[in-house]
Amino acid sequence: MRYNFHIDPCPAPRMVNSDRWKQRPIVSKYFGFRNELRCLANIQGLRELPGKIDMIVFCITMPSSWSKKKKELMKGTPHMVRPDLDNLLKGLIDGICPEDNYIHSIGQLSKIWAMAGSIELRYKSVNIK
Repeated sequence: MRYNFHIDPCPAPRMVNSDRWKQRPIVSKYFGFRNELRCLANIQGLRELPGKIDMIVFCITMPSSWSKKKKELMKGTPHMVRPDLDNLLKGLIDGICPEDNYIHSIGQLSKIWAMAGSIELRYKSVNIK
């Protein structure tokens, strides 16, 4: 199975106690991302992730300040700055799965520069939780 979510990936922020009553902008952005991702997954028929995922690719939007030449040069190359890959993964998994303790392996995990943000997810449909 292959899913492509056309949404800018958002990393899971480090929560602090005061986020319960006074949400910081990064926390509000994250919760909005999570809700939108859950809706996009439901539209595509994905209710939860399988236990084994073959590939996840986070496509990070290039800054608008970059020239067209630089954008063409960087398109598809590894994204080696923040946000961190582990925080992006946490945001994806938390957005789709309320409980994620059954996920036991993720094959290929990467983040690349792209013209528009998206998340690509692949797994074999024979996977059983």
